[in-house]
Amino acid sequence: MPISIDTYKTAVAQKAIDAGAAMINDISGLHFDLNLAQVAARHDTPIILMHIRGRPETMQKDVRYGSLFSEILQSLRESIERAESAASTPSDRD
Repeated sequence: MPISIDTYKTAVAQKAIDAGAAMINDISGLHFDLNLAQVAARHDTPIILMHIRGRPETMQKDVRYGSLFSEILQSLRESIERAESAASTPSDRD
């Protein structure tokens, strides 16, 4: 049974992968911890990229968007670019 870890922190993801987690779910879409993409890439671990506006403690304070879908899509495009860049960058993979 695959296990997914919900985190946006590199250290937590690394420990979870070491313990057997098979997937990372990042609510920040690689925006909070830029090193998370490298951990996922190094271990060839799938990552779910989500969208959040602000931080968990502030995300409900300003919920107005100029263009809801455009802004979310732009954020997710940036997330995908970060993930793809980490996956294509040579690293110290195991």
